Amino acid sequence: MGGAAASGTEAHDDSPSDGMPGIDGGPRVAGSRFHWSFWSSLSFKEGVRGAIAALLIGFAFSAVEIGWAASREREKVLTIVDDIAAQVEGSAAIAAWNLDSQLANQVIMDNLKLHAVSGVEILLKDNERLAGVRRKPAQDGWLTGPLSRLVFGDLSTIRRPLRQPNSPNGEIIGELRLDLDPVVLARDLLILAGTGLLSGVLRNLLLGLALVAVLHRYVTRPLFSLGRSIARIDPDRPLETAMPLPSGHERDELGYIAARTNELLARLASSQEAQRRMATRDLLTGLPNRVLLTEELGRSLPKAERAGYNVAVFHLDLDRFKTVNESYGLDVGDRVLREVGDRLTSVLRAGDSVARLGADEFAVVAEDIAQPEMAARLAERILETLAVPYAIDGHSVSLTASVGVALYPGDGRDPEPLLRGADVAMCTAKAAGGGRYRFFAREMMDRAVARLHNETALRRAIEESQFVLYYQPKLETLTRKLSGVEALLRWQKADRLVMPGDFIPLAEETGLIVPIGAWVLRTACAQAARWLAMGHSVPVSVNVSARQLQEAGLVDLVADCLAQSNLPPELLNIEITETSMMRDLDHSEALLERLRCLGVGISVDDFGTGYSSLAYLRRLPVTALKLDRSFVNDIPAETAIATAVLNLSRSFGLKTVAEGVETEEQWHWLGQQGCDEVQGFLFARPMPVDLLERDFLKG
Repeated sequence: MGGAAASGTEAHDDSPSDGMPGIDGGPRVAGSRFHWSFWSSLSFKEGVRGAIAALLIGFAFSAVEIGWAASREREKVLTIVDDIAAQVEGSAAIAAWNLDSQLANQVIMDNLKLHAVSGVEILLKDNERLAGVRRKPAQDGWLTGPLSRLVFGDLSTIRRPLRQPNSPNGEIIGELRLDLDPVVLARDLLILAGTGLLSGVLRNLLLGLALVAVLHRYVTRPLFSLGRSIARIDPDRPLETAMPLPSGHERDELGYIAARTNELLARLASSQEAQRRMATRDLLTGLPNRVLLTEELGRSLPKAERAGYNVAVFHLDLDRFKTVNESYGLDVGDRVLREVGDRLTSVLRAGDSVARLGADEFAVVAEDIAQPEMAARLAERILETLAVPYAIDGHSVSLTASVGVALYPGDGRDPEPLLRGADVAMCTAKAAGGGRYRFFAREMMDRAVARLHNETALRRAIEESQFVLYYQPKLETLTRKLSGVEALLRWQKADRLVMPGDFIPLAEETGLIVPIGAWVLRTACAQAARWLAMGHSVPVSVNVSARQLQEAGLVDLVADCLAQSNLPPELLNIEITETSMMRDLDHSEALLERLRCLGVGISVDDFGTGYSSLAYLRRLPVTALKLDRSFVNDIPAETAIATAVLNLSRSFGLKTVAEGVETEEQWHWLGQQGCDEVQGFLFARPMPVDLLERDFLKG
């Protein structure tokens, strides 16, 4: 929790109009600006609701009280009438017994003093009126009329018998009759009930106002305080803007809200720290990644400019690290990467930094480099440290690295140009064979830009189908009859025809050779199938690169091309260089076996320039050897190697093809030595389909 929350003091004022979300510097969201008003405040709304509830309850209680008051008033009237009757009954009996009208009138006038009595009569035994007075009754109102009839209707006339004086059980000599005015009684009842109702309403209103004040003081103001605290929360620094616990509310619901909010802020801070670490740290080695390295480099460069020293940026790439993963497994590879990070950290000075850029690439930033020689010595120390074998799980793993170096300010004044320059220099070191370092030079960047331009153009060539196939005839050595063709790739640009030597290496390096090779295979099969439909059985040879050999789907691709073109498999020959096959002999053996099961032929291209091992010829299911042009060029002056290859081919029962035949002497010598097929400029250059059909497939 933040310090403010722990103090438990209320850090707020009473003004509710500032500090609400979007008002006092807190985060603002479009359309969320808050305008406070007392009439819309929680205390006013809850106070009004409370007052209304109190009024409704008061009205209910008042209705009960009115009913109870009506019953009580009725009983009171009866009691009063009984009391009056008891008081005047004797005088009225004496007046009736003595037929004393004067006394009778006095009794009557005493009863009329009661405003609820509208008439009094003293009747004799024969209902003869001795005396009586009646006054005009009160006028009915819209409320008093119904109420009088409902409550006092049966009390309009009260009758009391008069007995002979001094004789309690004497003869009845007359009757005392009192007429009550129900409207007057109802009016008195309404005055009583109205007074009670009005006092109840005033009491409830006062209670409502008190409730508003209490809610405002103990709920609304603390809520405003919480709102201001929420508005001041900085999402980037949540713990520094934690919410204070409202004073006096540490253990109630408001304190609970503040405490839970602070817990969420703590979790947010922890989550942000974890996310920042994930975003700026390499999960495998714990080293800074490119993002954090760029930030640190951005802070280092201004210091270097003020102090007047250089900063060296090193980009490292482990040479052939993929082989480590393939040979020992990913777990060993990961442990090697972690140790590489540890070794790099160990050789650096205080203030220098190391980062992992991804895969097998690392970067080092060295400050306070007085001369380029200091950077060179550090690069040598890095190479020496990384070259020491890594002992992991009983394995001794040896590695080298390629290192590129860029210097501030000469090679760039911002992080990105320096990192890019170091990367380009590293690629130059790797192209030179690896295990070395290179300083960045401007011409390196020019070559890198040119390479990127060529790669982009190559990708566009694939998308726009700018490639074409030329075919070079293969002839039977003795008869010079067409025995097959070799499909050769050309890049048809708008202004010129590009030869494969100018773009195939780049295609191999970038992996674009895979889709290009697939196109070549499909196109060559389709062309051979068209020739077959024309009545010409022309075997076609297609070169497969080392990169294609590593693709798991090569065999399926060949089978699919044969199926789609309906080309008999014996009319397709796959040419693979000797060096490509020997990179992974076990893989090559399994792959070639599957290709042979399809029925296609397999030729070893450029035979004699690589391993030329009898052992692998026994293992691999090849059908032909192609004698490299470098040996053909020496014929007839030097024939030892050519003779050995021809004899070896015959001993294994393989067809022999000599490429690069350019002179009659070479052709005659190959014919005498039993070479099966020849191809070269002596017979025909690579040519488009129409010229091949014109010159070799007539009729």
